[in-house]
Amino acid sequence: MLSFLISIHLFFSFERFLPVHNFLNPCKSATVTDIDGNVYHTMPIGTQCWLTENLKVSKYRDGSSIPLDISGGSTGNDSDQLWGNKLIGSRSVYKNETSYFQDYGYLYNWYAVADPKGICPEGWHVPSVNEKNIMTMVLTDQRQFSAFQGGFRSSDGFYNLMKNFGFFWTSTENNYIKAWLFYLTTNNNMISTDQLSKTIGASVRCIQD
Repeated sequence: MLSFLISIHLFFSFERFLPVHNFLNPCKSATVTDIDGNVYHTMPIGTQCWLTENLKVSKYRDGSSIPLDISGGSTGNDSDQLWGNKLIGSRSVYKNETSYFQDYGYLYNWYAVADPKGICPEGWHVPSVNEKNIMTMVLTDQRQFSAFQGGFRSSDGFYNLMKNFGFFWTSTENNYIKAWLFYLTTNNNMISTDQLSKTIGASVRCIQD
């Protein structure tokens, strides 16, 4: 499953690292607010600026809603006809438990990521696989990436691997049915990339334009 692998050490708490605002810091502000009013902190990694939290937005930048899928109950079981067949932008909360939302945000399918209306706050975008690769090449300080392992939602609707893996979409399409994402593990402290179905649900971490 591992098509590209970079081993790094990660801390998983934002409190250990705050951006230092000086002429070397690419971040234009310490916080960013999305269209729903959710506030995210920012962090510099090399010449890039990333959000430190998973995306929680329910609308595109133009104010139109990203449909929420609540099928399948706490497991997502037998919901593939609803979730896996969606070819438009959609979002879900892990196991439909609102208690997970604050820390882990939504799981989006790739169609939400790719929608030209834009899912990230103004001035931000979903990183390409090349931008992700740049981030991992310059990431030498283990405090510089705070990861929330929100698991993923498979194409057949099941919820999997929360707190063990964090899956994050890139904007890069591989082919008609797959797109690139990167994922983190808590046990091995690794960032890897792979190509998976556009219909799975994964987290989104935005990067500054």
